[in-house]
Amino acid sequence: IEINGSISRTDVLLGNASISGQIINSQTGEGLPEAEVSFANGTDTTRTMADLVVETDDNGNYLIENAPTGVFIVVVRQPGFYPTVVQGVEVDEGTNSLPPTTTVEEVPEGALRIVLTWGESPNDLDSHLTGPQTDGVRFHCYYANQAPNTQVNLDVDDVTSYGPETITISTLLAGTYRYSVHNYS
Repeated sequence: IEINGSISRTDVLLGNASISGQIINSQTGEGLPEAEVSFANGTDTTRTMADLVVETDDNGNYLIENAPTGVFIVVVRQPGFYPTVVQGVEVDEGTNSLPPTTTVEEVPEGALRIVLTWGESPNDLDSHLTGPQTDGVRFHCYYANQAPNTQVNLDVDDVTSYGPETITISTLLAGTYRYSVHNYS
């Protein structure tokens, strides 16, 4: 069926579940507004149509009521961000509060972004990056030195579970980079 120029599904899925969650911006650690969150029933990653689609509110939150139960593939899309795919999302009858999903902002050519996410525990993981500088001395980017030079920045430092911890390298120099994670908690 075509409605106002767009195709609409006629086999609408209904059920006894509610699904809520939040989409996080990798660059700010805050909720991402107006992101499209699609749920495709099953495990087929080649599907082109979603069964459930919702848009996040101003704080990056979404809610789907009267949803079916089952296993879903969740895809998050937002212009200027890489698509995020989460497989094997189980939805049971009743309330389903999904953990935050981080989506990563695109980087310009020649740049690199490292995004660390994790579960509820441990509550604080710290990203550490060392690498070359033009003066021959190695930099160390981490929570206590978030911008060691003009090419590297710890964009987000999360201390309350899930992440993200985001480091962006705007210009890569020749040499060895080492990324590590410290369980600060």
